[in-house]
Amino acid sequence: MKGHILDKVDSVKYLGVTINNGGSWNYHTNNITASSHKTLSFLQRNLSHCAMSVKELSHKSLVRS
Repeated sequence: MKGHILDKVDSVKYLGVTINNGGSWNYHTNNITASSHKTLSFLQRNLSHCAMSVKELSHKSLVRS
């Protein structure tokens, strides 16, 4: 494109969906699962002293979404 060489990549994130060159959803679901596990671990570390309602609300809004 206009004299620039484009790099070849195996996957790209577009509008929140990870698209790979094989057409499989495995890469996308693995990324989503890893992200939710990171968020859940963060919440468990930082909300251990909070009330159960705060934990539930945080889980429903940040992890399950």
